[in-house]
Amino acid sequence: MVKLIKLIIVVLGIFLFSCSGNKLNDGRFGLPDFSKAMNYFEKEKYMRAKEEFKYIILEDPLSQHANDAQFYLGECNFYQENYNEAIIEYEKYLRMAYQRYSLSQKAQINLCRSYSNQSLYFKKDQSGTNLALTKLQYFIEKESMEDYKSEIESMIKDLREKIAKKEFETAKFYIRIKEYESSKMYFNNVLNEFYDTKFIESSILNLALLECVLSKENALEIINSNKASFSSDENYLKSIQLIKDLNSNEKIDYYLKFIE
Repeated sequence: MVKLIKLIIVVLGIFLFSCSGNKLNDGRFGLPDFSKAMNYFEKEKYMRAKEEFKYIILEDPLSQHANDAQFYLGECNFYQENYNEAIIEYEKYLRMAYQRYSLSQKAQINLCRSYSNQSLYFKKDQSGTNLALTKLQYFIEKESMEDYKSEIESMIKDLREKIAKKEFETAKFYIRIKEYESSKMYFNNVLNEFYDTKFIESSILNLALLECVLSKENALEIINSNKASFSSDENYLKSIQLIKDLNSNEKIDYYLKFIE
């Protein structure tokens, strides 16, 4: 009888140990299942998919499935529009020793999209926009991004337009509060840094108008020295004619009426 009891205890102990060895921290049983995680992902159940992908990385970190799971963590966050988290997960994947080329390529372009999408409205702080530009300039030079070059160029253009608008509107703000030298500084920023944006011609003209208070000749020189920045000869000649038609030796309020 004593032997039977001991045998039962041993068998029960083995059973309990076996169960505890297969039990996850969150109370689930079983081995990591990549197909299950992908099934959630394909059905756009991103929260459940992220749980499964994290489980794969935790339980089987040296497997190829763990590498792929790291990529798909980035994908889940990207499609949830959690761009900061997507950036973190994609960058983890791209630091891995082994990457599938197709996934690496997609991680890189979605990193670009995430940085671009994180950029705030032009009236807000543009440090994120500047960071996005730096990252996009890096990726556009990579051979792996050749197929996405036109898309990245478009993102870069949009980001540059946003910063140029910030500079341009800041210049106009300083005009409203009669800080004209500060206004000139911001218009000059557009001329020097954002010559390929739609704000360049208005910035040239506005600088010339501010200069008219001192000298119409100086104003005309500003336009002439930036002739190459005009999108057409017609626009250049219109600006020249506008300055020529203005009265000389007027107070600044007279010239400010023509600010664009």
